Amino acid sequence: MIDNCITDMQVEYERGGECSLFGNCFDKIPLKNISLEEFVTDFSKANRERVGQVRDCQDEVQQKKMKLKLPAVTPAGVFTVRRADCLREYSGFLSIDIDGLEGMTNRTKLLLEGFPGLAYCGLSVRGNGLFCLVKIENPARYSEHLEALFEDLKMLGLKPDPACKDISRLRIVSYDPDPILDFSVNPYRKLKAPQQYNRVRGGQNKGAIAERVERCLAQIEREGLDITSRYEDWLALAYALGNEFGEAGRPYFHDISRFYPRYNPKETDRTFSACLKGTETRIGTFFWLCKRYGVKW
Repeated sequence: MIDNCITDMQVEYERGGECSLFGNCFDKIPLKNISLEEFVTDFSKANRERVGQVRDCQDEVQQKKMKLKLPAVTPAGVFTVRRADCLREYSGFLSIDIDGLEGMTNRTKLLLEGFPGLAYCGLSVRGNGLFCLVKIENPARYSEHLEALFEDLKMLGLKPDPACKDISRLRIVSYDPDPILDFSVNPYRKLKAPQQYNRVRGGQNKGAIAERVERCLAQIEREGLDITSRYEDWLALAYALGNEFGEAGRPYFHDISRFYPRYNPKETDRTFSACLKGTETRIGTFFWLCKRYGVKW
C-alpha cells in the first residue's frame, strides 16, 4: 500500500492509452511514454525483423536471451520506476497473456473476436501464444476488472497467465501481420472482488455505529472510491476499525482497501493484525476520512 512514488493518480485516458517504454527487460527507468496503439502498430512494424530473429532461433536458451533484449512497455500505464508502487497514471487497459497455443493461435483469435473491451489480440514475441489488450471502464478498479476477465476467459476454455496480475509487468514488443485491432471498442465493465477473506461484518457489534460504517461502505463500493491511497490514512482506518470492532472490523478494512489498485489481501491482513494491538484512534477518524472523500452516512 505504500505509494511514495505516486503523484496525482489519473483515471482518465486517451484513445490508445499512455504507457512507459523501456529499452529492454532489464531496464528499470523508462525511456519515454508511448501510446499502446502506437506500440502494437507502428512500433511493432519497426521491430518486426528483430522479432522474426527471435522466432527463427531454435536454441531455447539463446531465444530467451534475445527476447529479453527487445524493447518493452508497461501496459497498465505510466511508471516513474518499473515497480508496482510507482504507477503514476493508468493507461485504461489490461494486458493478458494466453500461452501454449501452438497451432491454435488463429482459432483462438476467432474465439475472441467480439470479446467485450478487446482492443488488440496478436501473436506473442515467440509466436506460440497470444497477448491481448482489454480496455476497462474504471482503471481505479483494475484488480476487480482483472478478476472478472480471468473468469470470463476460463469459461471460454482459455488459461490466462496469472503473472499478468502484476500491474508493473512488461509486455515485450511483438509482431502480428493480422491482429484483432480496435482501440475504439467499448470498455469491459465487469467487476469481481477478490474473495480472500471472511466478509461477515460487524460480528456481535451490530448497532448504530456498524450501520453507519456499512452505509459508508455501500457508497464506497457503489462508486469504486479509493480512500486509502495515502499510507497514513490507510493505517488510521485500520486503527479506527480495529479499536471499534476488534477482529470483526477486519472485513470492513478489506472492503475499503480493495479499491486501492495494488490491493494485496495478505498485506491488508498483516496490517490490520498489527493495528489491533492497541491505539488511541477512535471510529470518528473513519467517518472524518470518509467525509473528506465525499462519503456520507
